[in-house]
Amino acid sequence: MNEKRLLQLILTAASVSGLLPAALAEGGATYTPGTDQHLDMQHQVGAKTFVDCGRSSEADLAAHRSEKEWKPSKEILELIGKPAPEFADDLQWANCKPKTMKELRGHPVFIRFWYRNCAMCDASATVMNELQNKYAKDGLIVIGIHHSKTTKGDSIEEVRKAAERLGYKFPIALDNSWNTLERFWIHSEQRAYSSASFLINQDGTIVWGHDLGRLEKDSPAAQSLYEAVNKLIGFHK
Repeated sequence: MNEKRLLQLILTAASVSGLLPAALAEGGATYTPGTDQHLDMQHQVGAKTFVDCGRSSEADLAAHRSEKEWKPSKEILELIGKPAPEFADDLQWANCKPKTMKELRGHPVFIRFWYRNCAMCDASATVMNELQNKYAKDGLIVIGIHHSKTTKGDSIEEVRKAAERLGYKFPIALDNSWNTLERFWIHSEQRAYSSASFLINQDGTIVWGHDLGRLEKDSPAAQSLYEAVNKLIGFHK
């Protein structure tokens, strides 16, 4: 029996016993039951379980601080060169007017999916702030899309406060449904981490991506990102 089928049977059994709603067992729900999902490090999309944030983050951070080389994953490479999708209609904007990928054409765009109670996302804040401070004047648009990991979702005020704590001065959006994350990254597939980053060129094409949960300053991955941004900025000057 394959892993996907086993997970489906477990969810179905839980639904029958009343532990899960039937919609979840059928893959129709976005969230697993529980009020603080990040604490058990699981998130449910289409009957697929994703593990990140929570208690695993510190171990993950420690394990990768000594990396000397970084290469994009197979899953990321499959997206390089493809058009960036449009934001889902239910995306909420916390600190600016709603934006669309169509209207951002002509600008390089960096998008990171993050979560407010995640040590890996906190560790990535420095890179995001540096991109904003260093390259906004050259036309780079930095966007942080918060994807909730609680059953009730997160409020605009909660996300706004988290963004202020991290020093974010760029557009912040809320993807409580994960519909935009699905379009950009999940694609109804199993992913090791839901938090991912994408660099999109002025023509709306994905040219760089990262899917390891955290993107730390001075890491090989961050250096690769800066090189990609410099290439886009320099090419259009």
